Amino acid sequence: MGRLRWFLQGVARHATMWIGTRYGNRFPVKSVCGYPRSGTTWSSELLADYLNLPRPRHYLLPLAFACVVHTHVPPNHRLDDCFYVVRDGRDALVSGYFRLIKTLREDEEFVYRDRYLKLFDRNLKDREKNLAAYVRFTFREKKADWGNHVLGWMTKAQRNSGAS
Repeated sequence: MGRLRWFLQGVARHATMWIGTRYGNRFPVKSVCGYPRSGTTWSSELLADYLNLPRPRHYLLPLAFACVVHTHVPPNHRLDDCFYVVRDGRDALVSGYFRLIKTLREDEEFVYRDRYLKLFDRNLKDREKNLAAYVRFTFREKKADWGNHVLGWMTKAQRNSGAS
């Protein structure tokens, strides 16, 4: 059931973002964007509380009602009602590593479990070696570049502020 749930959640998130980019400010969803492990979940909780809106978690269908979602979409998306959270890239990367280790220890159904256990030679205790492997993997394999993510969203914000 883990992979099916993961797949449905992914489809629902992508469909929600697609609807948001297609219908712009007519779409009632407020998006909180940022690089993974940058505080987007926490910020979206605060915003939802402030706006008195729900913040659906683990949804399996696209959202089309007034709510707050958090996302890590690339900066080329045209989300009109969007907040961007910036955290020091080093902090985000280290936080991501420790979150991954926790997930590997606790979630037997984690979709990428085998990939990361192989990367860490099935030894989750060697922090120095594993953190270095995680950083290399993040930049080489996943191509998850914090700098380009932040710069892309900052450029989008500057373009939008100049257009008004």
